[in-house]
Amino acid sequence: MLFDPTPIRRMSLVALSSAIASSLSNFGVIAVEGEVSYQNRKSITWFQIKDNSCEINVQVPTKVSKSSHIVHGEKVLVTGRLVYNNSRGVFYLRAQEVSPVGEGAILASIEKARSRLKAEGLLDRARKPLPKLPRGVGVICGNEAAVKKDIESIATERFERYPIYFFEVTVSGPGAAGQIIQALNYLDSLETIEVVILARGGGSPNELLPFSDENLCRKICEMTKPVVSAIGHESDYPLCDEVVDIRCGTPSIAAQKVVPLKLELDLELKAFQNSIQVNIFSILEEAQSNLDFANPKTFLEAGLNNGQMELDQCFKTLSLFSIDNLLQRAQQRIDQIQLENSFRTFLHQKQLNLSSKEELLEALDPREILKRGYAIVRNSQGKILRQLNQVKRGDQLQIEVVDGTISVVVGP
Repeated sequence: MLFDPTPIRRMSLVALSSAIASSLSNFGVIAVEGEVSYQNRKSITWFQIKDNSCEINVQVPTKVSKSSHIVHGEKVLVTGRLVYNNSRGVFYLRAQEVSPVGEGAILASIEKARSRLKAEGLLDRARKPLPKLPRGVGVICGNEAAVKKDIESIATERFERYPIYFFEVTVSGPGAAGQIIQALNYLDSLETIEVVILARGGGSPNELLPFSDENLCRKICEMTKPVVSAIGHESDYPLCDEVVDIRCGTPSIAAQKVVPLKLELDLELKAFQNSIQVNIFSILEEAQSNLDFANPKTFLEAGLNNGQMELDQCFKTLSLFSIDNLLQRAQQRIDQIQLENSFRTFLHQKQLNLSSKEELLEALDPREILKRGYAIVRNSQGKILRQLNQVKRGDQLQIEVVDGTISVVVGP
């Protein structure tokens, strides 16, 4: 029997368990591919994955299991961390993401996710419109030089030095969907970013699988800012294209949609300035018209004209009610009455009528009109003046007011 010189280290069970757990944590996040051999769906899903000679237990939290396609006999790629259970003395893989392997499984997984999203109305929800002039554009992409170059080239042609910010993440393989979701959360919190573009070059269905992740699709629906997809080529159609606000076949097309054309903005701004100028001129003209109408001189002239017209009408009325005519008519009627009683009655009636006429005459007397603030202007010959062109410099005028006459000379 050979002697093993390695010293024996005595440890407590707690210390041993702690050492095993610490050793497993050093692995960090790992991705393991295998075939699903058993599954148990409860609040937390447990299943095993195996290959030709090994197997390992996998724990899938409810949030992950709801959006995962786990079917017995199919291959999956599990991304997660190794965990040691002290009480049972076993370790397992705690999944952060479970992705199908193989084109058939991938398509089936996407179809199940699509059905769940559609049942919740996320595929038919109202889309957010793109702002005409976004303050900034955030682009989530990988480190592909071609994608950045395409977007920068189109953006420079449309609006040089437009604020576009690139955020590089993993866009394929394990953990890619989680990184994209984290980037969306970050960009949604920035006030300077008003539009987000998801951009990636073409690839196989497996390479584009992160953009069909159900949790990623839900995050896009929760965004407060519009999201534009530019994944692969025109023929590529990941599930996120069905929930984004605008779907573009290529990154170049997305840049054309999002970045405004500076020439068009300049033309619109010029047209807007012209419209404002026209409106200002119209307002000024209306204000000048109102000002002219409100001119005291204009009001005075209008008042004098109206007063002169009323005065002329009064003179016409007075000519119709001459006192001599009225007395003559009254005398003729008196001579025709024979009976004394009838004569007195008739005379009394005429006296009453005469009194009413005298009151009317007094009301129509020009002096009564003068009491209301009007004045009568006569030239040196005593002719009443009605217009400005009837006088000239040096003319002597007589202005008759209610309590007298004012003599004036027309000045310069």
